[in-house]
Amino acid sequence: MAKTYKSILIISDLHLPFQHKDIFDFYKKLKREVNPDLVICIGDEIDGHAWSYHEEDQSAYGPDQEFELALTEIKKLYKIFPAAHCMHSNHGSLHERKAKTAKIPSAFIKSYKEAFEAPPDWHWHQEFKALMSNQEQVLFHHGMGANAFTNAMDLGVSMVQGHHHGRLEAVQKFCPFMGKNIFGMTVGCGIDSKAYAFKYGVNFSRRPKIGAGLIINSAPIPVPLILNKHGRWINKLQR
Repeated sequence: MAKTYKSILIISDLHLPFQHKDIFDFYKKLKREVNPDLVICIGDEIDGHAWSYHEEDQSAYGPDQEFELALTEIKKLYKIFPAAHCMHSNHGSLHERKAKTAKIPSAFIKSYKEAFEAPPDWHWHQEFKALMSNQEQVLFHHGMGANAFTNAMDLGVSMVQGHHHGRLEAVQKFCPFMGKNIFGMTVGCGIDSKAYAFKYGVNFSRRPKIGAGLIINSAPIPVPLILNKHGRWINKLQR
């Protein structure tokens, strides 16, 4: 019989080393409260500003320096979550994308696990499916269209995504033609929106929503990181 998961924690786009100062403490508190039996990293675990396809900020770290800083931060994440399933993503997969652009054979490219010095129980996937406690599947993918519920309807399965930093939301409805409840959830991000890596978003109407996602007994729950007037977490969970 396939394993079912009652408590799933989804950590959202961190863009290390440009994460919010309090995001790791937020994750620790969430972990203590919900005791997840599955952890999903929805992707964009690192940013890769210095080796992206975009022009670099004049004050940017060089590629080696940024990667070393990102590696230092992701190792802190491994200590919080020794096991996780992580999605391929536009930022997290930049090293593979750039290699394709340069026509470098894949045999020369390190795996995610090797490049990110990951522990044995961290695994990377294009997408990942898990069985919830109601015996229905949920699909995890880094990012499709902005409306996660529309994506779920198109796919015929509940789904969770990241990528869209300005959305921390869930919609769940009973679908008569499917004969079941189905949901779509987008889990925001974990970034420091004032970092130079995110200057491109200064004119976006949707501001980054910092937080995470939970699926508890098959119900999707977006969890915001509530900030005070100084932009720091208030050290309380709201869900």
